[in-house]
Amino acid sequence: MLRVYVEAINTPGAIPNFEDAWNVSVKKICADAKEAAMRKYSAIMMSELKGRLPLDGGDIRKSHDAAFEECQNEVMVQTKGLLTNTVEDCLDEFKVR
Repeated sequence: MLRVYVEAINTPGAIPNFEDAWNVSVKKICADAKEAAMRKYSAIMMSELKGRLPLDGGDIRKSHDAAFEECQNEVMVQTKGLLTNTVEDCLDEFKVR
């Protein structure tokens, strides 16, 4: 947030805005949390399914549900205290991916 604010101060004609700086910071935190969760989800699923395929859909779904819940909780921990729509959007994007 400080970096965005300092850039605004140093840009001729720009008006520093704490709200904009905060929103950029929140988006960065959310994006980093989402990417980390996606990497963790992939690693969990690879280890869960490695050597066990083919499986029926129910077994795969159980593995998915457990991995997804763990990773979603991780996103929520990393974004704790950021009560904004950006966090909800981040979780929605993670769910879709």
